[in-house]
Amino acid sequence: MPRCYFFDSDHLTGDSAILMEDLSKGRLGNSFARMSKTDAETAARPLAVFHAKWWGRTNLERARWLPATIDRAAIQAERFIPSGRTYLEKHGEQVDDEFRGSHVTLIDWPSAARAKGVTDFSCLTIHGLTVNMRRTIETNLLRLYHNTLGSEGGTGYSIEQCQADYRSGFLYPFYFKVMVLAFMDLNDEEGRIMAHMQIERISAAIRDHNLVGLLRAI
Repeated sequence: MPRCYFFDSDHLTGDSAILMEDLSKGRLGNSFARMSKTDAETAARPLAVFHAKWWGRTNLERARWLPATIDRAAIQAERFIPSGRTYLEKHGEQVDDEFRGSHVTLIDWPSAARAKGVTDFSCLTIHGLTVNMRRTIETNLLRLYHNTLGSEGGTGYSIEQCQADYRSGFLYPFYFKVMVLAFMDLNDEEGRIMAHMQIERISAAIRDHNLVGLLRAI
């Protein structure tokens, strides 16, 4: 994450000010463009390191402001967030926000929540990769994420459980994008392109990972 030098806000007016480190030399991630295999690997490693830092640290006082997770049995509830044994801060948006060589800076956290960390990885592949690219590299990319997580302290988490959580993790971006698409201006050309791209990627993930079967099994 970028270094923050100053932050203040006015709860009455909603005004806020943030002074953070200069990211102008970085390369912004772009959901319209195809994320390369190298970029995906560059994003997956620090994501796993970040998750390992918070591994097993539940009931953190500093995280009480985050929305609570709910049980999987309530998957169709109004505010679904995947639940999990390991809780951490999950931002729920693209993690391809800022590339600087081999360094990734994560910015823009509009939907932070407590959830399984691999849900972030699910968001990475569904938002950042084309359908064909995801299908080609997701297995090896998930193993890279899992291996990095384990080497950094995320222990007691099998690859089989990680794969299952990755699959269920697609439900969050699906739910989130359904809400977003409902309020998008489809009269705008960029909005139509974005909507088509998101529907294509999410629909393919639903089919490829049989999310309908997952919901029926709950």
